[in-house]
Amino acid sequence: MSIYVKRNDMQSAYAALKAKADIEQSLYNEKLAKQVAYYRAIHENLVQELEIERLNQSNDLLALENQLAAETTKKQQLMMLLILTLLLFLGAWSYKIKRKHDYFKEVAEIDHLTQVYTRKAFEERMRDLLDNNSAKHEPVNLAIMDLDHFKYVNDEHGHLVGDWVLKQAILTCEDVADQDIMIARLGGEEFAIVSPGIEPCQMIDLMNKMRVAIEMMDCAESGAELTVTASFGVSHSGLSGYNISMLLTHADLALFEAKNNGRNRVVSYQSVMAKTPVAKIS
Repeated sequence: MSIYVKRNDMQSAYAALKAKADIEQSLYNEKLAKQVAYYRAIHENLVQELEIERLNQSNDLLALENQLAAETTKKQQLMMLLILTLLLFLGAWSYKIKRKHDYFKEVAEIDHLTQVYTRKAFEERMRDLLDNNSAKHEPVNLAIMDLDHFKYVNDEHGHLVGDWVLKQAILTCEDVADQDIMIARLGGEEFAIVSPGIEPCQMIDLMNKMRVAIEMMDCAESGAELTVTASFGVSHSGLSGYNISMLLTHADLALFEAKNNGRNRVVSYQSVMAKTPVAKIS
């Protein structure tokens, strides 16, 4: 360019200067482009690193959530297991308590020797039966059975023989019965026999069957030579009403009549009433 100036060729000098400027501009643009590309690559790498870090954090968070979920599930399973164990324990405990309750209730309700109802259990069931049959207008028959001369059996042959006689007499009555009956031990050798839903004459026939069966008992198994008989007093709701006290009282009066008339017989309260003179009203 200086040569062109010395030659005073300004046009060529300008052209040379322009060419130099274009080359420098091109070199600058190329350098700038390389720098832009470099920084862009750095930026992209940084973006990728940030994305990778974000993904890692997301993975860590997901792993933590999965861990928490697994721990929660485990805790829930442990809690369910604990609740199930507690329920099983409570169920077993309740069953044990119920069995004890049922056992003591049975002990309280069943006479240990004859395996029939005790007087208390009899009275409870009798009241329910009377209420039910009263509502349905169905009859209730009650008999009191007393083994004749039972004191003599105990005194002469001992209480073991007496116990055998009691048990065998009840088994005999149960074998004879051809319908539903309820038997209870009122005390000593005295028993209540209840048969609902049949007529008084049928009750008398049933008691006579029991009386005969007791008299025919083979007592050889007891180890003693004896004959057992029983007396029966019978009442029914038609005369005594649906009242346990009146039924027992009237059956007891009929039993007293059976004893006075020689024992080993069945007497109804109705027949006692028929023999009782009616007071005249003046």
